[in-house]
Amino acid sequence: MASLDARVSIIHAAKIAGELNNWKALTPFLGLSPPQETEIEKSSGDYGEQKRAALLKWTGATDDMIQVATYLSPLSKEDIKKLGRLLGLSDMRVRNNYDGTSASTYLDSILTAWFGKMDDVAQKGGPKWSVLVRALRHTLLGQNGIAEKIRTETLC
Repeated sequence: MASLDARVSIIHAAKIAGELNNWKALTPFLGLSPPQETEIEKSSGDYGEQKRAALLKWTGATDDMIQVATYLSPLSKEDIKKLGRLLGLSDMRVRNNYDGTSASTYLDSILTAWFGKMDDVAQKGGPKWSVLVRALRHTLLGQNGIAEKIRTETLC
């Protein structure tokens, strides 16, 4: 299993490949063949989320990482920006990818920096699910529903 830092980089590359809808884009980075689509995926028509989850699993992401990213996906860019600050990321880093990116790409950059322990993340408790839950429950965000899902699913 790859280290957490390596997995974060791989996850970021996987999401880029997923957005480009090109499974083979990661092959040069990992030296692996992309996972095969199942007959169910092929016949379901719209299977983008299944494909993304399969690709993330293929890169070594844990089930918790995949589930948490799914729970956070409804957040607006403004809420993601607040979350980044609450997790200990600098104003400069939080503003860096705000303009000109989709909310999902922006969320990926914030989570990647958080998992990478950038800026003051360690002082805020480090990249732990309990820290994420606490930040989501903060009065600036008030995302108690998402926080509770993450708390119960990740057993933090």
